[in-house]
Amino acid sequence: MTLEDLKQSVRDYLSQMVVVDHFIWSDQNYPRPDYPFMTIKFTGFSAKGRPYVSSTDSNGDRKIVNSFELFFSLQAFGENAMDNLLNIVRGVELYDTPEAFAFAAIDSPPTDLTGLIADEYIERAAMSLRLHSVDIITQHVDYFEKVKVIDNGNGIIIDGP
Repeated sequence: MTLEDLKQSVRDYLSQMVVVDHFIWSDQNYPRPDYPFMTIKFTGFSAKGRPYVSSTDSNGDRKIVNSFELFFSLQAFGENAMDNLLNIVRGVELYDTPEAFAFAAIDSPPTDLTGLIADEYIERAAMSLRLHSVDIITQHVDYFEKVKVIDNGNGIIIDGP
């Protein structure tokens, strides 16, 4: 999965739960559109356990399964900011997670940050979301079907097909 695929999956997932005009992938200091909008910041990931490697099948392919968690910081701005984030909390339990994610969890609950921003009273709320993902890679493993062993008097030579 590419970063753009990941962003689209997260955006699609969140858009089921909130009513905002824009989702912005950025830091907090970037230009902002008219309210309401939500910023989403990818804050990192963590591998969960060791990769699982399957046995090689008859075609020489094996699967490598990596499990990891992705962390996101969400901030909602404008009317109903706190309600939008509370909808995400409820939605994590109600909505199916996208195919790209095994499950979703709230990493930190919504916090109401409503206050004055540049002499204007703005509703604002923040929270953290954790998504668990599994990445499956198919790897082709070359192998010899038969091997010829020759003793040439100076040692053993192993010759491939």
